Amino acid sequence: MTENHCPRLPAGRHLGVDADPLLLGLAEGAVTGTDIRLLARDLTASGWADEIGPASWDAAVSSTAPSGNPTA
Repeated sequence: MTENHCPRLPAGRHLGVDADPLLLGLAEGAVTGTDIRLLARDLTASGWADEIGPASWDAAVSSTAPSGNPTA
């Protein structure tokens, strides 16, 4: 998904974040030869965003991130 959005923000920093090693492995194969960085982070953990960089982003895209609904 990240690689599809890169052309829309060509001057942006592109980062893929996931906690699942399998999904990160699949992503690694898809983004080889690009400037996309991949990081293993638990999106349910407090402070995960502080670990990855600037406090402001131009865009965020999610396909499977937690919704914030504790009953989901």
